[in-house]
Amino acid sequence: MMINILSVFIGGGIGAALRFLITKFCIDNFKIGYPATFLVNITGCFLIGLISGLIINKIQLP
Repeated sequence: MMINILSVFIGGGIGAALRFLITKFCIDNFKIGYPATFLVNITGCFLIGLISGLIINKIQLP
């Protein structure tokens, strides 16, 4: 149970930090904010799905 909470905490922290940095970069250089947040969220969802798929195919769960 604690490892699940820790995983969510670490993943959420990394996601929030990356979202902030990429949004700041896009606002400073391209004068856009919301599309950058959308792009980060879509990319994160893709990566979570990809990693989950790889883990499920490598590890046989009952």
